[in-house]
Amino acid sequence: MTILVSLAIFAAATSLAPLAIVRGELRRRFAMLDAGVSALALALWLLLPRLSVSLEPDVALAVFMVAKLVALSLFLAGNHESEELAWAPWKGALVAGAVYVALVPFVLRAPVDGDEPFYLLVTESIVRDGDVDLRNQFTSLERSATRRTDLVPQFGDPVGPAGEKYSRHEPLLSFLLVPGYLAGGLHGAVATIALFAALAVASMLLLLEEEGVSRRTILVVFPLLAFGPPLLAYATRIWPEAPAALLFSEALRAARQGRRSRAGIAIVLLALLKLRFAIVSVALVVGWMLLYRESRKKALVVFALLAIPAAAVLALYPQILALRMFDPEDVFTARNYLQGTAGMLVDGQAGLLFQAPLWLLGLVAALRWRDLGASAKLGLIAAAPYLLLLFPRSEWHGGWSPPLRYVVVFLPLFALLAAHAIERITSRGAVIVAAIWSAGLTIHGLAFPTGLFQIATGESVWGRWISSASGADASRLVPSTIRPNVAAAVAIVVLAALVAWSLARRSRTAAWRPSSALVAAVLAIVLTTGFAVARRPGERVELEDAHVRHDGGSLYPEEWTVARFRFRGGWSFGEGASASFLFAGGRSTLWYSAQAPATIEIGGRRVELAPTGASFSPVAIDLPRTPGRYTLRCVKGDPVVDRIDAE
Repeated sequence: MTILVSLAIFAAATSLAPLAIVRGELRRRFAMLDAGVSALALALWLLLPRLSVSLEPDVALAVFMVAKLVALSLFLAGNHESEELAWAPWKGALVAGAVYVALVPFVLRAPVDGDEPFYLLVTESIVRDGDVDLRNQFTSLERSATRRTDLVPQFGDPVGPAGEKYSRHEPLLSFLLVPGYLAGGLHGAVATIALFAALAVASMLLLLEEEGVSRRTILVVFPLLAFGPPLLAYATRIWPEAPAALLFSEALRAARQGRRSRAGIAIVLLALLKLRFAIVSVALVVGWMLLYRESRKKALVVFALLAIPAAAVLALYPQILALRMFDPEDVFTARNYLQGTAGMLVDGQAGLLFQAPLWLLGLVAALRWRDLGASAKLGLIAAAPYLLLLFPRSEWHGGWSPPLRYVVVFLPLFALLAAHAIERITSRGAVIVAAIWSAGLTIHGLAFPTGLFQIATGESVWGRWISSASGADASRLVPSTIRPNVAAAVAIVVLAALVAWSLARRSRTAAWRPSSALVAAVLAIVLTTGFAVARRPGERVELEDAHVRHDGGSLYPEEWTVARFRFRGGWSFGEGASASFLFAGGRSTLWYSAQAPATIEIGGRRVELAPTGASFSPVAIDLPRTPGRYTLRCVKGDPVVDRIDAE
């Protein structure tokens, strides 16, 4: 029933809301297109069983939803010059908001996860108890709208002198959820986030208009911004990212227009929304003082006012200061910076290349500082300190959350850069490829909402899916900097070369640009070659990966371990447990940990493993020099095997 209700709500939203943008003959043409897409989808749904094609209802509905959004996007872009297109930023935001609200029941078929239920618990405490002490909430979870009876206080949650249990999350977002929660419980709270996301879209579209971006480019950016990753994932999830993007956009707009009070309010609220955003708020004030000379005195006043809420937060929750400090692993080293920066760019699970390709294309524009408008320059100045502190952290990928969590606040900046790239730098073929990939990401996010939450093992969704289906190690061909591999190094080199080539061009028209057909041909060759290589046994096997066929044993550390990405992962073997995999063979090194002496068999060889305690140690094994399928079986003990490397 939920699927049918979601289908009806979404179909009505995407058919009726766009009518506010079109009029006259254009309205009739849109109605015909919309009806045609729906009729074609219904025909395919009825035809697929006759072709012996099985499609899960969730996947089918997600494909239908994206097909309608793609049709609407192409229709708007194709008619950007029509006088009957009554386009306005607020009307675009109305369409986006209708889509977000319509998606709420569809997304909530899966339970809220990550930090979401804890924000909602604070909201419930505010409504029911008039405080933010969660003791009552944890003892009566069966009454909670979170639908999660397994919740326990998070690591690092402050505890009061009388045993009060507080959430480590700043309470502003929970206060903002109160009206929606009172109106509709969990659905109302998520709909409140959807409203903030729609307002963020409106603000970003207004920012693009004020920066002089053409209507054609805005209509290209709009669907990728509103209906693509990462905003769509956060528009229907209880996270502070969508409200943060709204406040960041409003701060940029207000600073540009010289509206000091409005800018000050946005900057202060941004700092209160999440403590890490205080870095952005301070940088906004500094950038404001640097770029807008006539506003320096007023900006300095805003800067001073920021100290008041910051001092209040620290006085009320002194534990926050210790909690937010960097862990020992998060030191400012060249390796950590390289890993975090490269990861944000090309990592298969959490990087821009795979999760938001249009924004990656837009980053090329950031290197052309002189060509940028004042808002883009201010946005870059505000983002720089935040990113410099983010990249060396071991949690740069966002932890247990949808991808790109920590940079969603900068969506207004990405929108400005992407618009600049589309107008002056990027070829049409690159934009088309980015749009197609973004549509696929949207389908995946809608069909498998829990798949957005990753434990950061170093495998990507795409690698795991192909590996599970084929039995070959496809994950090693997807760039990963969580678990650095050769593919990541190649991706960085190729990306650097493309950026250098783009910057070397004197102008968009004077230099040669690859055609869309050439881009498609190169991608086809790369994919075909990748599949061929993936089927060959590799020289490294990670025992926790999807292509490994496990018979007994368990993942180590277990999936729900706090900050699991900081641990060295592997597969825990018990006596008699085994795992088989494709491997190049030959003299190799096996990395393992064992609390007591253990024995394993692999490739006809028996290997004795000495105790290592909690640390991982290498042991040399001499396997046959024959690539093929190998089986590792535990004869004695309970070792944890991380990986095997061929020499």
